[in-house]
Amino acid sequence: MYDVIALGELLIDFAAKETDSDGYPTMKANPGGAPGNFLAALNKYGAKTAFLGKVGDDAFGKLLLKTFEKAGIETKGIVTDPSVFTTLAFVTFSPEGDRSFSFARKPGADTRLSFEEIDLTMIDEASVFHFGTLSLTDDPVRTATKECVEYAKRQGKLITFDPNLRLPLWETPDAAKEQILWGLAHADVVKISDEEVEFLWGITDEKEAAKKLLDEFGIRLAMITMGPKGAYLANQNGAAYAKCPEVKPIDTTGAGDIFGGSAVSRLLKTGKAPEELSTEELGFIGTVIIIILLLFITIECIFIARKAKDTAGKMICCGFAALVGFQSLVNIGVASGVLPNTGLPLPFVSYGLTSLLSLYIGVGLVLNVGLQPKKY
Repeated sequence: MYDVIALGELLIDFAAKETDSDGYPTMKANPGGAPGNFLAALNKYGAKTAFLGKVGDDAFGKLLLKTFEKAGIETKGIVTDPSVFTTLAFVTFSPEGDRSFSFARKPGADTRLSFEEIDLTMIDEASVFHFGTLSLTDDPVRTATKECVEYAKRQGKLITFDPNLRLPLWETPDAAKEQILWGLAHADVVKISDEEVEFLWGITDEKEAAKKLLDEFGIRLAMITMGPKGAYLANQNGAAYAKCPEVKPIDTTGAGDIFGGSAVSRLLKTGKAPEELSTEELGFIGTVIIIILLLFITIECIFIARKAKDTAGKMICCGFAALVGFQSLVNIGVASGVLPNTGLPLPFVSYGLTSLLSLYIGVGLVLNVGLQPKKY
């Protein structure tokens, strides 16, 4: 049995690391694809997941299969096709951290998945079926996705959906709108960004957008991500905001997928239907992203410490990791009522100039350690 099964694109993200004087980027290959990122987050929280998709019978396809296996995601639903190449995505960044995408997908392996190649018994064994719109751009995978969504609904599965708009993959913006609206009409739980909401309806107010999703599309739980403003979660019982730490974005690739997977993980653990969640439970689900970000900062500090060139660098990084980890743990304990009130701030979130200034200085020291090419 699986908690969640996802159908969609599985690809390699080439992310720009630096750019030479002529504008040519040096790129790093990473496993990618929104549904895969979504499942990886779920697995981190102990969920059992599986994937339906297609890769090429090439080096990148084999790497992706190994990555999924290492992450604990069931891969028997992934078809390997020698007639097409694994899809590639190239991501470049503006100085503000905004992304620009280019794709090698004409066609990519993910678009060639047919309904006949899908093992429907895997959907039967799952509680939740997840999909996005990148598997709705081209046939035969568009037909396969729609058939699977409708099959999952007939079997009484919870349907989760992430529009994940990538305009360069669509022939026209209207074609993208048509398929996103189809997805919304068939979904129970939706994770959608404020930019996607504005693209669809010209709405810039998250409360108005949530009301539209709940009332007009019958969505049982709407989760609207708003970048630096956090997220807004709503059902027919109420709504809640989830704030996020103030950070300078470097690469936001996969951030929404991780939020979506983490939120669905918490939803499953409540044991409740999406429309039954209280306002307090909606707020807790939204704060999962803050916990993930703080955990990521702590782990990243430890990784930098392992690579530090001398003992002083290791001590700086480990000390800062301990500071962030301890303050986060204590603050979460106080907020949940497990620990008495201590007055410790939540790193990067709680107000207090001295605390924020100290943390940013600490981040600067850790980054400096990570940039040192030689012993100092």
